[in-house]
Amino acid sequence: MSTKRKNKRKPKHNFSKVDNTVSVVERNILDTLSYSAIFEYSLTYHQLYNLLICKSFVDKKSFDNALSLLQKKKKIQVFGNVYGLNAHCKNNYLTSKEQSSTYMDIAVEISQKLARAPWIQLICVTGTVAASNASAKDDIDLFIVTLPNRLWISRLFVYLTLHAHNLYPSTKNRAGKICPNLYVTTTNMRWVKDKQNLYIAREILGMHPVVNKNDTYFRFLKLNPWVFTFFGNATFVVDSANSYTPKYSTVVNFVEYALYKLQTLYMRAKISTEYHSQNIIHFNTNDNTTRVLSAFSGEMSS
Repeated sequence: MSTKRKNKRKPKHNFSKVDNTVSVVERNILDTLSYSAIFEYSLTYHQLYNLLICKSFVDKKSFDNALSLLQKKKKIQVFGNVYGLNAHCKNNYLTSKEQSSTYMDIAVEISQKLARAPWIQLICVTGTVAASNASAKDDIDLFIVTLPNRLWISRLFVYLTLHAHNLYPSTKNRAGKICPNLYVTTTNMRWVKDKQNLYIAREILGMHPVVNKNDTYFRFLKLNPWVFTFFGNATFVVDSANSYTPKYSTVVNFVEYALYKLQTLYMRAKISTEYHSQNIIHFNTNDNTTRVLSAFSGEMSS
């Protein structure tokens, strides 16, 4: 008589290969710096602590002790007020921080103009600019949340406004241009389960909200508590997020539906990796999820 062996349940997160020469907190720090090294940038003390890749909260004393030990063991490098694994990360940090600041100013200024649309509830700067890791050739990514049934009219408003200010990117010229690559409605802010991973969690926590109406940013975080399972030190007070019930016009509803049909018809010939519905538009031109997670997995197993 044969017996079946029960399959062991795989752990939810496999952050790092076990290394008996370092403590758990030291490994958390090394994992965090290894992840940042994929993008070739260093982290400040504040960034390293608050975006520490860990399953549960690490207190400051334990963190400081582990950080000091890693420096003594020469496993990490310190460049003034930033930490990294090599000098290349330091050089990138110094140049990218200044460029990111310039691009952030552009993003804030145009976002205030976009916020005039009553349907737009949240605008966040994302990507390299939000991470203070932008180069001069990068564009400026935006994540935009709109009221339900107002996504496509909002997109048209954004498109026209960016064109009016010469900030809409083209195939040949994307440097310093505004790229709203993700639109969702307030009823579609919960991230789909099969896309919940370390890379997306880091992108969400790295967002810089520049327009936040009706506590939409905090409602967004409240709907995505899974991000904190990757970053145990990331603390946000989200319990106070207020709900908001908008008023709707039948006429504007009709305009929204017409714009949805017209814009999707126009986009149909150009769609490659993009995804859209009435509640979401994702211009997923360069999805780095697989590349980054594979690189990070390689760092952990090396």
